[in-house]
Amino acid sequence: MAIIAGTVPTLPYQYGDSSAMIQSARDLAMAGSQGIADLTGQAKDYFKEQGEKKKALKQASSQIQAALTLMPELSPVLSGISNNLKDENISLNDRFAEASIVGDLIKNSIGALQSQQMMNLRQQKFAASQGGGGGEGGEEIVF
Repeated sequence: MAIIAGTVPTLPYQYGDSSAMIQSARDLAMAGSQGIADLTGQAKDYFKEQGEKKKALKQASSQIQAALTLMPELSPVLSGISNNLKDENISLNDRFAEASIVGDLIKNSIGALQSQQMMNLRQQKFAASQGGGGGEGGEEIVF
């Protein structure tokens, strides 16, 4: 056998530079996990918001019941709202919007009721003062 002299390459096989592909794969994996984390955070925020809205509904219902206990005359105004707050067929957002005005509505209703009562008292006093001087057979009212 004969040995052929010459140059024989002795360098090992070299792979191409794949660092860009590896970095792209890492970036893609991180983006996916970040997206999942974002969705999880959004879901937590959503359920927290829903819980806060339900608490507001309970608070508004309690305010209405307290107002009706103290002043049953407010029943025509507040009964419909109370029923709406409990109606599960109405969206939570709509019920929350209605619940958010309950405090002001109660305050304004009480103010209107008190104004009406004061007006009635003034009219009664005026009628008593007009009819109390005699002349038409009315009784004299002495205070």
